[in-house]
Amino acid sequence: MRNSTCQLPGCEARHHSGGWCIKHLRRVQRHGSPHVVKQIPYQDGQWPSWSHVVIGESCWLWTGPLNPGGYGTNGGRLAHRVVYERLIGQIPAGLTLDHLCRVRNCVNPQHLEPVTIAENLRRRPAKAAA
Repeated sequence: MRNSTCQLPGCEARHHSGGWCIKHLRRVQRHGSPHVVKQIPYQDGQWPSWSHVVIGESCWLWTGPLNPGGYGTNGGRLAHRVVYERLIGQIPAGLTLDHLCRVRNCVNPQHLEPVTIAENLRRRPAKAAA
């Protein structure tokens, strides 16, 4: 039997099953992705839709309803705006949140930057602008 490593790039752990190390295999089995670190549980007094947020190694993905543009929604509000306001603070008047990671259903406040609408449009990838 050969001594290979996990198929996830950058992981040097020993291969366990299906090409994954035990840690990444369990993540795939539980969440369908080797990148998911944990799922935020609902706790008393918190916004009940935390059950729709899966925290990955970088992005926090909204798994609840999406609008036609691919942005998470909750109770008629955009999920990334709700999370930003809960964890960072109010979005300044006249500004919108730009997804620096370019993942529309990401709600990680560290990936969101308040900018003008003009700046947000300027930053859009050329393909999306067309």
